[in-house]
Amino acid sequence: MTASPNGIKAFLFDLDGTLVDSAPDLVASLNHVRAGNGLAPLPIEKVRHGASRGAPGLLQAGMPETDAATFEQWRLALMDHYGNGGFLRTTFYPGMLELLDTLDARGIPWGIVTNKIGALTHAFLAQRGMAERPASVVCGDTLAQSKPHPAPVQLACRQMAVDPADVLFVGDDRRDIEAGTAAGTRTAAVLYGYGSWELVGSLVEQSLLVHDPTDLFAWLPPDGAELDGERLAVRGRTDLGNRVKVNGEPVADVLFWSAYAHQRAGRASLAVQRLDVLLRIDPQGWHAVTARRWLERLRARRDPVQPTQQQTIHQ
Repeated sequence: MTASPNGIKAFLFDLDGTLVDSAPDLVASLNHVRAGNGLAPLPIEKVRHGASRGAPGLLQAGMPETDAATFEQWRLALMDHYGNGGFLRTTFYPGMLELLDTLDARGIPWGIVTNKIGALTHAFLAQRGMAERPASVVCGDTLAQSKPHPAPVQLACRQMAVDPADVLFVGDDRRDIEAGTAAGTRTAAVLYGYGSWELVGSLVEQSLLVHDPTDLFAWLPPDGAELDGERLAVRGRTDLGNRVKVNGEPVADVLFWSAYAHQRAGRASLAVQRLDVLLRIDPQGWHAVTARRWLERLRARRDPVQPTQQQTIHQ
């Protein structure tokens, strides 16, 4: 098993708020409970952050204070509605399925460590035809401990047969970062998820910051590397930049224009990161010449080049 240039041999992901956006289904179940108590539905934006903490977090965000017995009745009602809802509104974040496809294609193990209960986690994966794809699935009720305890992450690493130091654990909540750090993995803090509002402090500052799933392509082994003892043919170009799509657009285009937007906003380091990934996955693509010149100027702290008139921004 070959490591990426950053030493990563396997990936672990939190589920809700990292791999998938389940808030639409969860908030629909919250509003079901509200309706049963004579309360008007809440817009998803008002309580989305509560999805990071599951049913208790949603109820705390979207229901009035009450006694413990009533709260437990609400929790059971929410979970029953959610479990029977078919996960119809839950979607993978843009680019995440493409990332998982790339990991599978390259023989790089990946797994899920979530605090969601096993019945719901496995039901969702089975519904999406993904039950057999993760090398490990550790849920909130798999062990006596759940995140932020390191035990679930350590179990997932053992099941993948990878040393924690060679694993990148990706999550949107502070508990993910704490669990991964305590388990000895590297960590990536997702800034698009539910718990990102509390991703602060020294642990997070030591983590890779992920603004969208395409950032994680930078941590993959180069295409053509030796994987699982088999030598893959080294092609003149990887063509990954055209084969992998994000919202229907080639990932090379997405990376190029993402770099342009970050540079215009004064985030030069993020622009450099995306250009580096672009040149790694598509070194001879039609963006490559411009990207190389752009990188040189960014690294020399000069004004970046402007895209050519032939290149159209993909919104």
